[in-house]
Amino acid sequence: MTGIVPEHWASMFQVPLRKSLVSAEVANTRFEPVLRDGDTIHSSYFAELSVQDYSPNTDIDNHQHITATDETLTVNQSRIVPIYVDNIEELQSRPSQMQALVEDASFQIRNDIDTKTLLNITGAASSLDDGDIGGTSGSAITATSGNVVDIFASAREKLRRMNVEENGDWIVVANAKLIQRIEEKAADTGFSVSDSTLRNGFVGSWMGFQWYHSNNLPTETYGGTADTVNCYIGRRSKIDLVTQMTPNVYIKSAEKRLGDYVYVHSLFGTGLFEKAKNRFLAAKITS
Repeated sequence: MTGIVPEHWASMFQVPLRKSLVSAEVANTRFEPVLRDGDTIHSSYFAELSVQDYSPNTDIDNHQHITATDETLTVNQSRIVPIYVDNIEELQSRPSQMQALVEDASFQIRNDIDTKTLLNITGAASSLDDGDIGGTSGSAITATSGNVVDIFASAREKLRRMNVEENGDWIVVANAKLIQRIEEKAADTGFSVSDSTLRNGFVGSWMGFQWYHSNNLPTETYGGTADTVNCYIGRRSKIDLVTQMTPNVYIKSAEKRLGDYVYVHSLFGTGLFEKAKNRFLAAKITS
């Protein structure tokens, strides 16, 4: 293997990764150009102000003090996929072995980034559960083709009551079962999952939401129901993702072996800031 192989592998690796990384579409990457060195992003927010009465010819009292809170996002996810490639195996199976390794490494890195980024859904300030669609509060929603319209009509109503801005960027990140329920209900409206893996998990549009599929949504026991999935419903880009080092490929000669160690490494951080917690819902869904 020559000195240009790592760069070649990295280029091959990035193609399937970019096409399949859901976090790249739904998370906010605004801080990536900022973090050139160091490992921490600081983002402050002010406490909300309040309105009070004003009467002519009277003094204004109760001036509000501006209180700022500092929040941080730390780039602390240093993740690696270690591989060993024997020279004989590489020679005899080329190019299929290289391609297989690239595809598998891409899959593992993608899953790792998506899983850690989407875990932030559980930090939402508000949830959507069975009580929001006329059922039992504190219980998970059992999604069926018969109630999916109610689920997302209720989600829209709740987001509006939360004063979440409607700028055409409301999204849903759902698991395969929930998307199946939507397909059963809306197959004749143009909703389709065809070629979704080629478009960062994008599935289609329905009920005013842009839909994305992911198998990496966080689960929990909610209201006694195990494996309740936390689906994301709300404004795009409320979870932050900072990739300080896009997945890179390193090749090291293996001592006492006729082969090389191949390392695929990525350095990133993800988090959810306080103000963003009020811009989406963690929908507690079981289907």
